[in-house]
Amino acid sequence: YIDAKHGRKEPVSYHPIVDRITEHTHGQVVYQEQILQVVRELGKFTWEEAARIRKIISKKRGEQEFNTMRAKFITGSAEEGMSPEDADKVFSMLATAGAYAFNAAHCVSYGMLAYWTMWMKVHHPVAFFTAAPRKCPTDAKGKGRLQQLLRDAAKRDIEILPPDLNKSERSWSIDGWSIRAGFVQVNGIGDATATAILDYREECGGLDSWDQLLKVKGIGEKGAADLVKRYS
Repeated sequence: YIDAKHGRKEPVSYHPIVDRITEHTHGQVVYQEQILQVVRELGKFTWEEAARIRKIISKKRGEQEFNTMRAKFITGSAEEGMSPEDADKVFSMLATAGAYAFNAAHCVSYGMLAYWTMWMKVHHPVAFFTAAPRKCPTDAKGKGRLQQLLRDAAKRDIEILPPDLNKSERSWSIDGWSIRAGFVQVNGIGDATATAILDYREECGGLDSWDQLLKVKGIGEKGAADLVKRYS
């Protein structure tokens, strides 16, 4: 695809139908829709047979199951004047593409999301590195992703601040050119307890010490003592 796009290689032309369907992708099969168009228009597949191909692709069932439709494709393409040898080559190309092809809607969606997030990362890094960690799951994979994000932020001279009794929000928040950990980033504090802390802080008009959180439901004496030890 890259060589064809930049004119370093001439795309192989197997049949005018394939050429037309792949015209906007430089003669290469890239999208799932192109695979379905080729089997429908060139291979003379019915809608039901094309739907079977779509399921094979979406379920990642591999070339072995894809190949069960090869003879049907070769027979159908003969009606369009295609030789069995060329039909076999085209079907092999479709089977290979079926292992990686996305549908076009997903390609556009993922491409736009990647562009938007990278634009935010470059032009509004503090906002990006505040929002992105909020989306990290709490499992081991998510924690690894979180550490990677925080290291990346630090490389951009964005300071990572610990939880603060009066400045922290529920989760990560912007604090100048820094990002501050929220209450849910504290081990043992979940969403409900973090919300209770924020409500209690608002009622009090601010807090003076971490041991005041002993009065918050869900903290407990051990939890309060641990908070005092870590953050006072």
